[in-house]
Amino acid sequence: MTREQTGAIRTVETRYPPKLATQMPDYQPPAVRNAILAALGQASRQRSAEQLADRLERRWHHWGFADNTAPAKSGATPASSSAC
Repeated sequence: MTREQTGAIRTVETRYPPKLATQMPDYQPPAVRNAILAALGQASRQRSAEQLADRLERRWHHWGFADNTAPAKSGATPASSSAC
């Protein structure tokens, strides 16, 4: 992994919503790292790490994860939806 990729991953991680950040393990799971890199590297949707972090925050709220009383949309997971 390049320094640029490592920096981009850290940028996204530092912008995790607090509730999500507390639930993440202390180590970086390869699946999470690979998902971040894949989202950053999509040729048709080239995004900066900041744009990806903004998108993560929008989805966190849109899907209802930010509010414990609001159920997430049925089947809505980062792997199953590309909306937002």
